[in-house]
Amino acid sequence: MIKRVAALPGEAVPVPGVGTGKVPAGHVYVLGDHRATSWDSRHAGPIPYERLTAVIVCRVRRGDASTAGLPTGT
Repeated sequence: MIKRVAALPGEAVPVPGVGTGKVPAGHVYVLGDHRATSWDSRHAGPIPYERLTAVIVCRVRRGDASTAGLPTGT
């Protein structure tokens, strides 16, 4: 499965029925691109680092289009 890392340890994430929580140390919160049918951290919870098998090929910082090669506006 391919998922997008949406939150790192210590970052706030939505917790159904509770409100928000934090991703525990040594875990990531992942989301699928097709949210309506994706089985991801919204259902399975945060994923331990040991379960990750992918290699990062691109990292985009939120809110920083200049480093991502994306249009920055006028």
